[in-house]
This record gives sequence, C-alpha cells and structure tokens, in this order.
Amino acid sequence: MVQTVQKELDAIAENYADWQKETGVKLIAISIDDARSSAKVAPDVKMKGWEFEVYTDENQDFKEQ
Repeated sequence: MVQTVQKELDAIAENYADWQKETGVKLIAISIDDARSSAKVAPDVKMKGWEFEVYTDENQDFKEQ
C-alpha cells in the first residue's frame, strides 16, 4: 500500500470505533495493489490493527466498473 493511503487509514482507524457507535457506519477499504504487492496487504492490516474490512482487487475489476 502507498504510504499516503496508510496514513489516511491510520487516521480513520483512530476514530472508527467512535464513528461506528455514533452512526453505525461500516468502512470497507479496497486495495488495488497488483498481485506482487497485494501479498503485503493482509500482514499490514493485521500489524496496524485496523478494525475495518480490507479487500484486494489485484486485477482492478472493481475499479473498472
């Protein structure tokens, strides 16, 4: 993941639990990293402790829709 995106997701993660309690919002992040980089996504998410769902779109199918 790009460092800028990680910083943004870190900032969101700091407030996410409160936002969920207040509004019921559910955040889903979708990584568009290629196959080589996408292997790093799950370990990064686990290391960061992000509580929201993170999916990968290696072929950028979702992006193209």
